[in-house]
Amino acid sequence: MAKKVPVLGVITVLVHMGKSSGFTYLEILIVIMVTTLLALAGKVAYSNFNVRKQLEAETKKAISYFDLARTQTIAGEKPCDTFEGFFSVFATQPGDTIELEVLPAGCPSQTAYTFPEGYSLASGNFLINYEPFGTGVNGSTCLILLQNSTDACAKLSFDQSGNLKDTITSGANCSCP
Repeated sequence: MAKKVPVLGVITVLVHMGKSSGFTYLEILIVIMVTTLLALAGKVAYSNFNVRKQLEAETKKAISYFDLARTQTIAGEKPCDTFEGFFSVFATQPGDTIELEVLPAGCPSQTAYTFPEGYSLASGNFLINYEPFGTGVNGSTCLILLQNSTDACAKLSFDQSGNLKDTITSGANCSCP
């Protein structure tokens, strides 16, 4: 026989009178399985999120090097006596890492960045030259940075005036026009 017991004066709970046996073994196993599946799905989603954020961070670092070369070219800075008037950004992949260098033409490398392992260049080496006083660019117009552990990539495209557009994408969209 069930008896209604008021709880906090608003909610009514049915209380069974008599012997209570608790949860069965099967009910506990089902709860554990559902909890495990939810935790596993959350871990996979977090892992994918974390990998994408790492790609975005590496892309921002690369963009900062392109911005540095463009800014110094527009400013007309002369980093050495043999400077030829323009800056280049050169990306190579010697082995398992990618190296990105800002090169003032006619001078030694000004600054370089080595990407952490796990990234590769889709199109091989990359070179772009920023023409003097911001008159445009020549060389490659698209750089694809692949994240090897996933199918995610960062696509950096340059128009003829040197403006940069970055896109984080995956799969078949990881290609240059």
